[in-house]
Amino acid sequence: MLTHEIDKILTNISNKLSENYSAKITSLIFPIPRLTSKALIEYCKKNRTDFFYWKKPSEKFTFLAIGKLLDFSNNDSSIKKIESEIENMMNNVQTNWAEFSISNIPLFVGGVKFHNSDKTEIWQDYQFQNWILPKYAFIRNENDYFLQINFVNENVNVNFIISDISALLNQTSTNEDEQNRQNGKVKSELNDFAEWENQIKDSLKLISERKLNKIVISRYEVKEIDENPPIYSMFNELSSSFPFCTIFGFQKNNSFFFGATPETLFKITGNQLETDSLAGSISRGKNVYEDEILANKLLTSDKNIREHNEVKNYILSVMQNYAKMIIAGDSPKIRKLKNIQHLWTPIKVTLAEKAKILSILNEMHPTPAVCGSPKQIAYENIPQIEKFNRGMFTGVVGWFNHLQVADFSVAIRSALVKNNKLYAYAGCGIVEGSDAKEEYDETKLKLKTILSLFNYDED
Repeated sequence: MLTHEIDKILTNISNKLSENYSAKITSLIFPIPRLTSKALIEYCKKNRTDFFYWKKPSEKFTFLAIGKLLDFSNNDSSIKKIESEIENMMNNVQTNWAEFSISNIPLFVGGVKFHNSDKTEIWQDYQFQNWILPKYAFIRNENDYFLQINFVNENVNVNFIISDISALLNQTSTNEDEQNRQNGKVKSELNDFAEWENQIKDSLKLISERKLNKIVISRYEVKEIDENPPIYSMFNELSSSFPFCTIFGFQKNNSFFFGATPETLFKITGNQLETDSLAGSISRGKNVYEDEILANKLLTSDKNIREHNEVKNYILSVMQNYAKMIIAGDSPKIRKLKNIQHLWTPIKVTLAEKAKILSILNEMHPTPAVCGSPKQIAYENIPQIEKFNRGMFTGVVGWFNHLQVADFSVAIRSALVKNNKLYAYAGCGIVEGSDAKEEYDETKLKLKTILSLFNYDED
């Protein structure tokens, strides 16, 4: 930004911060000129500052949340305590958001791991529940740009905030970043086919014994990468390749978790909730004709239809506890992504009064799309069959605020960067009739979402 623009913004911030606020937490937004997140992300990486990045390319909505004002993270598997703490905080928030006729501003950001038993070193920077009220956020909402500042009223230090914001604003630039593909060298591939085949056999045995209808099994690959991967370029490439996905990045301490997920857990605006069933997959064709043949094959696949309906029926059963009205299609549609196509059923819900965001999240997650059914039996068996911890993979990432606005996605098509290594994950649903080789090939297809960002020799 130009110096005089920064001075003008800082003067406006200083004046606003000097006003009296009665609530415990104040969240103020300030219009700012257009900017990119490149320099801010590099600044966070250099200073080991936690950040949370969220982008919906098709909706022209992006934000970069920086730092921690309050941290509600813990390893408690129960939602009750953290829900109570956050609810008390949300009852003590005042904002100036109404001045700009905007409500989709993040207040709490973060996510939840897949399994509450995860204590591995790889994922130690993330607790089971990770909810943070950030200090700042840089937001793009369509063609408007805002700087958000959050602070605790009882101990606000205006001079410190001005100094901190000044340092951040001086990092910003309007120059677009070049696309830099990173080099990646294969270090090892875990869950090779022989091991994978045994895991599928174990899964099918549970299904044949009628203990399960479905179980989702995943694997991961490890690659050595450069010390400082070009994160902003990676976000841009994912955004360009997957415009209808949610692009996310979550840095905590020495770990960076990111991805481009096609799967929405749910979105809430007031009493309206949107979700979908996304399960059942097949590859894209080499041309339009072949693509449609594959799509029709997917639409008539008994195995994939059963897998899809497991997810859909589960979501509908959960929503019965919170809904006044539910609208869902009888038959799935096809949702096409760059390298894969899925069976997809959108679901719209009108919520009953007093439906709590975190309660819905706690009951909905994990869905059969990433776990299986019956849910609890699959949830208990997955760590024993996979023999590794998924961490944030197939967990939840997203944000919400005190105005009953929320957006959560299932953290698939994702990877962890830690200590010069990339851990890329993919899984697939196992039902009666599943074939180990076909499912293995499906995971390779899904891994390309992340691995396409790197130069590597494909097997």
